[in-house]
Amino acid sequence: MIKRYAIAFLISALSVGGIFLYFLQRATQLPSWYTEQSASSDTTQSAVPNDPIESPAFASPSQNVGSASSTTAEGKLSSQHAQEDVKTKIDSTVKSAPKAKDVEVQLNQREIGSLFTSELRRKAESQTLAKAIKGANTTIQNGRIESGAVVNLGGVSVNELPSNERNVVSKLIESFPSLGDRNVYIGVEGKPTVVNGLVTLGDDARIKIGDLSFTPSELSQRLGIPEDQIKQRINLEVRLGRLKVNDIQLDGDRAIVKGDAN
Repeated sequence: MIKRYAIAFLISALSVGGIFLYFLQRATQLPSWYTEQSASSDTTQSAVPNDPIESPAFASPSQNVGSASSTTAEGKLSSQHAQEDVKTKIDSTVKSAPKAKDVEVQLNQREIGSLFTSELRRKAESQTLAKAIKGANTTIQNGRIESGAVVNLGGVSVNELPSNERNVVSKLIESFPSLGDRNVYIGVEGKPTVVNGLVTLGDDARIKIGDLSFTPSELSQRLGIPEDQIKQRINLEVRLGRLKVNDIQLDGDRAIVKGDAN
């Protein structure tokens, strides 16, 4: 009888352990755009050992269509240039439009990606978390936009954060222990909508941690943080230069934006 209970306990323990390992593996899954950049950077670093190379994700802007990488210096500058190029394109379209209303601008994946990635970095900087970012990227797929970053909170002193951010980061690490000492992907994915002339991700936005996906409500229950606070932190509002956006539609890998000139 004792032996039977021992076997049952062992099976139960292995099952729980297997579920935990499966969950951990999914939570720490890194996106392909980051791992490919890392592998490419490692190869370059091996070939030219004396050339100083920053973090792998920042060796060069992502080669994937629609991606926009960011970095402490070089990548951030590249992202800023890309954003300025998009605004220049929008301003040029507005100037050449016969009327100030119903202006239409078409942006490709890289262009719309640069805008969202820049906004993602600005959001991180406002939350004093910029130095945790190892790489950032935005893609368009199946009528939805996903913008996210690979972060490592191990280099961030929680005590140095503002009290409201300290609570969120502490809850994240408590609920997802793997976040504390390794690179983890955190992103926001949703259908773009227009609010007050800005492009933003809609109410159906989901938060991705690794390969796991949560609604704001689900993450609120897991972290014990009010849902409104989570929505506020993941909300990405993109400005399109002189254009007050009235509508945005995704057509394959393009974004068709309509609006009025300011």
